[in-house]
Amino acid sequence: MLCALALTALTATDVHAIHPEDRVTDWFKVRVTADAALPDGIAVGASLAPLPHVRIHAAALTNVIGFGARGGLQLVPFSDWVLHPIFSCDIGRYFTGRPITYDFGTLNAGLELKVMRFELALLAGVSKVWTRGDYVLEATLPSAKLALGVRLN
Repeated sequence: MLCALALTALTATDVHAIHPEDRVTDWFKVRVTADAALPDGIAVGASLAPLPHVRIHAAALTNVIGFGARGGLQLVPFSDWVLHPIFSCDIGRYFTGRPITYDFGTLNAGLELKVMRFELALLAGVSKVWTRGDYVLEATLPSAKLALGVRLN
């Protein structure tokens, strides 16, 4: 009798393991982001992920010099993991209204922690900074970024 109950319980239980190829892929994820970075400054922006492991982003910037804009591309391998690597390539410009225009390009790598709809990333790398106008300056500097993202869909 006990064996019959156990057999009935096992056959009544519907257990399905999801195969990785059967998962539904989320396309075109949208995020709102805020970050503090060197030499970028403070930024608020948005990103679009047309593919699960690729993000295109744009942001408005500010620092002590003025206001600017930044855009770039992020590669996020293993994006479905809770803690995963992230690689970022950005280019930006500050519009100061003064005789100096401040441009930069940044390559960063780091880790991103994903909890529900929130993502926290810490990145480090290298930046190339240059100016135009009355003063000419060109430098290669270390860069760092702390970013918070919220997925909207």
